[in-house]
Amino acid sequence: MTKPAFKLPFKMTNRIRTALTLLCLVAAWIIATPSDSWRYRMTVTLTTPDGEKTGSAVREVTVHKGIGLTGLPPSIEVDGEAIAIEVAPHEYVFALLIDETHGQDYAGKVMLDAFPDKKKEGRATLAPEAYPMFVRFDSLVAPQSVARADVAVKDITIEITDAPVTWSLRKQLPWLPNYGYLRLDGDPFKKEKPEHPFANALHSHAFSTNAAHK
Repeated sequence: MTKPAFKLPFKMTNRIRTALTLLCLVAAWIIATPSDSWRYRMTVTLTTPDGEKTGSAVREVTVHKGIGLTGLPPSIEVDGEAIAIEVAPHEYVFALLIDETHGQDYAGKVMLDAFPDKKKEGRATLAPEAYPMFVRFDSLVAPQSVARADVAVKDITIEITDAPVTWSLRKQLPWLPNYGYLRLDGDPFKKEKPEHPFANALHSHAFSTNAAHK
């Protein structure tokens, strides 16, 4: 007598089909969405009463191509930090990872706009409309004391490099590792009427994509 063929329960069969479908989608994503990355050094030179002051930082931009099967657009990932420029002893101005227009997309977009041919070499000088946002602190140990900085920019350059990404901002801003998911007034959310409006408008990610980096 022939034994009946073993059959999986209906729910388990659906789970297996779902898992296989997800595996196929992941495999298709890996094939269809290659990524590429660039590192660039942004150098900011300011004109001050005490002469020219310069600061720089190296960042990495990774572009993930869109997923053709889903129609999702390309995505841009940035690793790096804002630039600290010492304009006087123990007094700093910071060129942020954001600007007035593009917000958090700025640090990646500025490099891609400067090198539209995606070459992995070269140097470019930014136009004023491509400058980042500049801020200062009344006290470097008080993040809520942040304010816009009125600066005289001599020039800002971007240069493709293979140097490692720089992580040094916590030397000037010792509170940064504790603000990984917070705004500069210490609140995780944007409020309608905050005590410190500008500090509440700025997230720690405007200073570092990895605030806890050591």
